Amino acid sequence: GLRDTNLEGEHCGCRELRKAIQRVNPRAHVFGHIHEGHGISRFGDTKLFNASICTRQYQPINHPLVFDFIEGKVHEGTRAD
Repeated sequence: GLRDTNLEGEHCGCRELRKAIQRVNPRAHVFGHIHEGHGISRFGDTKLFNASICTRQYQPINHPLVFDFIEGKVHEGTRAD
Protein backbone atom coordinates (compact mmCIF):
# COMPACT_ATOMS: atom_id res chain seq x y z
CA GLY A 1 0.00 0.00 0.00
CA LEU A 2 2.98 2.37 -0.25
CA ARG A 3 3.36 3.61 -3.85
CA ASP A 4 3.12 -0.01 -5.02
CA THR A 5 -0.09 -0.13 -7.09
CA ASN A 6 0.32 -1.72 -10.53
CA LEU A 7 -1.69 -1.00 -13.70
CA GLU A 8 -4.30 -3.55 -12.66
CA GLY A 9 -4.87 -1.72 -9.36
CA GLU A 10 -3.20 -4.41 -7.24
CA HIS A 11 -0.82 -3.60 -4.38
CA CYS A 12 2.43 -5.45 -5.11
CA GLY A 13 4.57 -4.35 -2.19
CA CYS A 14 6.06 -6.39 0.61
CA ARG A 15 4.17 -6.44 3.93
CA GLU A 16 7.36 -7.24 5.83
CA LEU A 17 9.11 -4.22 4.33
CA ARG A 18 6.16 -2.01 5.36
CA LYS A 19 6.46 -3.34 8.93
CA ALA A 20 10.20 -2.61 8.89
CA ILE A 21 9.57 0.98 7.73
CA GLN A 22 7.09 1.42 10.59
CA ARG A 23 9.53 -0.05 13.11
CA VAL A 24 12.66 1.81 11.96
CA ASN A 25 10.85 5.04 10.98
CA PRO A 26 13.57 6.31 8.60
CA ARG A 27 13.48 9.87 7.29
CA ALA A 28 13.41 8.58 3.72
CA HIS A 29 12.81 5.31 1.90
CA VAL A 30 13.87 5.12 -1.77
CA PHE A 31 12.71 2.29 -4.02
CA GLY A 32 11.43 1.66 -7.55
CA HIS A 33 10.56 -1.95 -8.30
CA ILE A 34 6.84 -1.23 -8.93
CA HIS A 35 7.25 1.10 -11.90
CA GLU A 36 3.66 2.40 -11.87
CA GLY A 37 3.99 3.81 -8.34
CA HIS A 38 6.46 6.55 -9.34
CA GLY A 39 6.31 9.64 -7.16
CA ILE A 40 6.65 10.97 -3.63
CA SER A 41 4.38 10.48 -0.64
CA ARG A 42 4.54 10.16 3.12
CA PHE A 43 4.04 7.26 5.54
CA GLY A 44 4.07 8.61 9.08
CA ASP A 45 7.30 10.56 9.42
CA THR A 46 8.91 8.77 6.45
CA LYS A 47 9.02 10.33 2.99
CA LEU A 48 8.61 7.66 0.33
CA PHE A 49 10.35 8.02 -3.03
CA ASN A 50 9.37 5.56 -5.75
CA ALA A 51 12.16 6.63 -8.08
CA SER A 52 11.42 4.32 -11.01
CA ILE A 53 12.30 6.15 -14.22
CA CYS A 54 10.83 3.56 -16.59
CA THR A 55 7.35 2.21 -17.21
CA ARG A 56 6.62 -1.51 -16.99
CA GLN A 57 7.62 -1.68 -20.68
CA TYR A 58 10.98 -0.03 -19.81
CA GLN A 59 10.14 3.28 -21.48
CA PRO A 60 12.04 6.03 -19.62
CA ILE A 61 9.19 8.55 -19.24
CA ASN A 62 9.11 9.35 -15.49
CA HIS A 63 10.99 12.39 -14.26
CA PRO A 64 13.94 11.79 -11.92
CA LEU A 65 13.20 12.45 -8.27
CA VAL A 66 15.62 14.61 -6.35
CA PHE A 67 15.95 14.95 -2.61
CA ASP A 68 18.42 16.51 -0.23
CA PHE A 69 19.07 16.05 3.46
CA ILE A 70 19.35 19.57 4.83
CA GLU A 71 19.66 20.18 8.56
CA GLY A 72 18.33 16.70 9.30
CA LYS A 73 15.22 17.08 7.12
CA VAL A 74 14.36 15.65 3.72
CA HIS A 75 13.53 18.16 0.99
CA GLU A 76 12.19 16.81 -2.27
CA GLY A 77 11.60 17.93 -5.81
CA THR A 78 11.59 16.69 -9.37
CA ARG A 79 13.83 17.41 -12.30
CA ALA A 80 12.53 17.78 -15.82
CA ASP A 81 15.93 17.33 -17.48
